[in-house]
Amino acid sequence: MEDGSYGERFKNEFLSGFGCRLYGPLIELLESEGLKPQGSENSHTLQFIWTDRVGKKHALVAFRKRPERVMSFPKAFWQSRSVQVSAFCERFPIRHTRSPSGPSGKESFREVLINDDTLGNLIGMLNEACQYAKAQSS
Repeated sequence: MEDGSYGERFKNEFLSGFGCRLYGPLIELLESEGLKPQGSENSHTLQFIWTDRVGKKHALVAFRKRPERVMSFPKAFWQSRSVQVSAFCERFPIRHTRSPSGPSGKESFREVLINDDTLGNLIGMLNEACQYAKAQSS
């Protein structure tokens, strides 16, 4: 794990240049829901951490910029909630979602491409995911 200051610096990398237009609205939504950014120096993944009512931290969503821009559902939280992930992903054409393979398959349960075509649906889906997570801890 890393400290919060690195998470903030890493988040700013996602918000620089072209990424600002795509990642900006998503990051703004997650932070408005109280999620905190987390990254690590040897990872190209920016996770957003949600703390449940008993203080347990969960990686609710993650973003990667390479090799493709994707939002992922981290396995640790979402694998046991596969029905909900499937419902979230139904709003996207099949070509925009996938089950990850290779190294990202170890940590990610499902991925959605981030581009101009998916941005609006991603905002709605992330809002629903945050509300779902909050309901799980009530």
